[in-house]
Amino acid sequence: MLAAGGIRMGDRLLEADQKNPSGYFEDLDFLAFNRQLLLAATPQTALGHADWGWTTSETLDCERIAAARPAAQDLIATRQPSQLRWGWKDPRTTLLLDLWHESLIQAGCDPAYLLLYRYPWDVVDSTLRLAFDLLLVHPEYCYPIWAFYNRKLLEFYNKHRDRCLLVSTNELWHDLDGFRALLAQKFGIELPASIEQIRDNGHWTCREDTDPLIPLVNLTTGYCVDLLQELDRQADFSSATLWRPPDGIGLKFAGRQADSTVVELSIVIPCYNDGEFLLEAIASVERNAP
Repeated sequence: MLAAGGIRMGDRLLEADQKNPSGYFEDLDFLAFNRQLLLAATPQTALGHADWGWTTSETLDCERIAAARPAAQDLIATRQPSQLRWGWKDPRTTLLLDLWHESLIQAGCDPAYLLLYRYPWDVVDSTLRLAFDLLLVHPEYCYPIWAFYNRKLLEFYNKHRDRCLLVSTNELWHDLDGFRALLAQKFGIELPASIEQIRDNGHWTCREDTDPLIPLVNLTTGYCVDLLQELDRQADFSSATLWRPPDGIGLKFAGRQADSTVVELSIVIPCYNDGEFLLEAIASVERNAP
C-alpha cells in the first residue's frame, strides 16, 4: 500500500513462496542487517528464537546494537541519493527502532514510523502456519514473542508520538478509508482510490470477537490481552470497537452439570507434551459443537 502511495519500499524484496503467495514485501538488505544484528545481540546459550531476537531471558546486548550504528548509516546512505520518499518493512526493525531512529537523524533524514499491531491470536495462527521447526516444537514461544515485540513498539511510540502512527492492522482491514485519511493527514501520503484492489482478503485471517479461542488465551496468557487493550487505548487507529475482553471463562460447556446423565457429545483428545496445541483444539471443538 505504501509503495502504491509513492514510497520507495526497496528494489530487492523477499520473494513470495508457498507460505505467503502474495509476497513478504521485506527489503532484503534491511532484513539481512537486522537478522545478523539480532543473532549477535541475543545470549548465545539462552533458549528461544534468536533469529527473531527473542529468548526466554528477553534481553538484548545494547552495546552490540550501539556498535552497529556506522553499518546502519552506511545502509541508509545507499537509499539517500533517491529523490523519492523511501522506507522499508521488516518486523525485526521493531526491536531495533532506537538504533534506526538515531542513525536516520544523524544521516539528516526526517523519519516517520507506521507502527502496526495485530491481535495476538491471529499473529500466532499466522506464525504457526509458517511451520518453522523450532516453533512447532515450542509453540509456547509464540505469545511471549508477540508481547515482547509489542512492548517495544509501545515504548518507542511513547517516546516519538510526533513521528509515529500506531495502527491496528485489524482496524485497517475493517476501515480502509479511515486509514487512508489518517495517513494523508499525518504523513502526507496519498493512497490511490484503487488501493482496495491491493487488499488480499483471501489470505487475511481474523477471529471474530466471540471466538472461543480468545477466552482461552485470556486464561493462559492474559498479559497479551492486557497489552492488546493498552495498545488499543493509545493507538491512533484502534481496534477497540472490534473486540471486547473476555468476561470469565466463556466456554459453552462451562454451565453443564457434572452429574448429568445425558451426554450429547464426548470428545477425547490424546495429548503428550503438546499442551500448547490444546488451546486451538478446544477452540475448534467449541466452534463446531452443537
